[in-house]
Amino acid sequence: MNTKAKSLIGVVAVTGAGSIALGIMSLPPTESIWVLLVLIVLCGAAQAVSVPLFASSSVSLAFAISFVSLLLFGPAGAILANLGSAAVHAFYPRRRAWYKMVFNAGVFTTSAAAAASAYALAGGVWPVRDLLSAVVPAGLAAVIYFWLNTSLVALALTLTTGASFRTVFNENHRWLIPQYLTIASITLMAAVGYQSMGPIALVAFSLPLIMPWTSARMYVAQTRTIIARNSELVDVNDQLERANTNLQQRIEQMGTLYRVGLALNQSLELHEMLSCIVNSLKDLLPAHGVAVFLYDAQHEELILTEHVGLSVQYLAHPEPSLDGPATRAIREKRRFVMDGASSNPDLLSQAAANEGVVAAICLPLIAGDEVVGALDITFSEPHIFNDNEFTLMETFAEQTAAGIRSWQLNQQVHGSYLSTIAALVATVEAKDPYTRGHSERVRDLALSIGNQMGLSRDDVDTLELAALFHDIGKIGIPESILGKKDSLTEEEWQSIRRHPSIAGAILKHIPRLSGTIPIIRSHHERPDGAGYPDGISGGLPTLSAIIAVADSYDAMTSDRPYRLAKSKDFAISQLKGGAGSQFDVRVVEAAIQVLEPKARTGAQLHVLEL
Repeated sequence: MNTKAKSLIGVVAVTGAGSIALGIMSLPPTESIWVLLVLIVLCGAAQAVSVPLFASSSVSLAFAISFVSLLLFGPAGAILANLGSAAVHAFYPRRRAWYKMVFNAGVFTTSAAAAASAYALAGGVWPVRDLLSAVVPAGLAAVIYFWLNTSLVALALTLTTGASFRTVFNENHRWLIPQYLTIASITLMAAVGYQSMGPIALVAFSLPLIMPWTSARMYVAQTRTIIARNSELVDVNDQLERANTNLQQRIEQMGTLYRVGLALNQSLELHEMLSCIVNSLKDLLPAHGVAVFLYDAQHEELILTEHVGLSVQYLAHPEPSLDGPATRAIREKRRFVMDGASSNPDLLSQAAANEGVVAAICLPLIAGDEVVGALDITFSEPHIFNDNEFTLMETFAEQTAAGIRSWQLNQQVHGSYLSTIAALVATVEAKDPYTRGHSERVRDLALSIGNQMGLSRDDVDTLELAALFHDIGKIGIPESILGKKDSLTEEEWQSIRRHPSIAGAILKHIPRLSGTIPIIRSHHERPDGAGYPDGISGGLPTLSAIIAVADSYDAMTSDRPYRLAKSKDFAISQLKGGAGSQFDVRVVEAAIQVLEPKARTGAQLHVLEL
């Protein structure tokens, strides 16, 4: 409480004490004391059943009783009746602080003393005799009482709250002016009637006062009920808004999970699957970074495979944010959480601490009963995880584990498949000892050329299979022709030229190799149309053109039944010479960059068919 407020309380307390002394000194004759006592008790009772409206205003019948006391007994009646009201106000409906008790008692009694003085100065007498002579003094007394009472209360609120006096008065008291004037008029008539009819007049005139009080009480009760219901509606609306927000989040999460599921079903490329997962989680959570580690069970270590949001410094020494606990969590197949608020920050790995990570969660990626990796999510601020987030992250962990397991199984199948292919190729090459290892060498050179040309991953995979199987059709060629040391007859050449077509007849029964059939069929075609088996000209399929160059280069640099191997320089010069006629120019340029990075394409030379 500030000094000004304390000073105001002191002044009001002194004037109140003086007013009480004035009231005691002006007590009415002994035979009328009992009436005054009844009015004092009634005034206190009226204060007890007042109807509170705002912070410092209420509807009460106490003013009516104290005003009757003024008109009948003068200053003593007004002051002592208000003192009774102040006594009740100090303890009901709750006990107030002592300084508030003193202030309120001073306000009540000072206002009553001032009103009684104004009434006397205006010519008013007590007990009141007739209505006309008392109108002006009674009206002045009512105005003085109202003005002083409300002004002192408004001033106290102004000093303690800092609000302006006008604002406090207008919001809490101005609307009471008509009520005070109305009550003063009715009580004036009640006091005049009392002189002629006795207490029955007070009872009769109390009805017009009780009815507005009753209406106000009912109105306030109903208003409070409405406010309570409105509050409930606000709470319900808040709950609906939160539920709607949660629903929107769930819809967004379900949409993201659906897209991730499609990505897992449509792609067996590990990088694409994991990239979709980490970026989706980063979008859904306020995360600093998301990383997927594959688990190497043999060495019991985690290997960073895909990430988003991590710095170059972190990637230089990648490790899970909760390194030790994360490894233990994986081993025990449970998640490990550090929220950054209550958990131990010492659990952070050094790399995560340097990254500015404050909170983190690590979830094991479990496929069946086998741990395949870990999902690591980090936050740069403390983060308390809720059940929805746990469910979301665990769902992502399950999808990630399923995707990794599918990729691992696919790699196993692919490896087994390539082993089968190698066995078939070995069967072909066993018929011609001079070409043993030829398919592998063609594959290796073809892949190098393809990568040099920037082929897509799918095209590189297809190129690898087509290069390995490019001579599978020679299974249908007699060994006598394949191993013949002398020149081949035209009929024998026609037989040799059938092997790309025979390859198609063999491979069409293997769905995984169906994409290689047109590539293998065209790997002996030429841009000038002089190739076989179809004699097509112009732009050849790129993969076929790559195999043609790789096949020719290995044929020239390998021993054959009819000649010894040519030198690398000779083979390169032949590739340059055949560029544009026998070979695709772009493929030859890429092959030279692979074989001799500093070499340049030279003049075109005719290359004999091999």
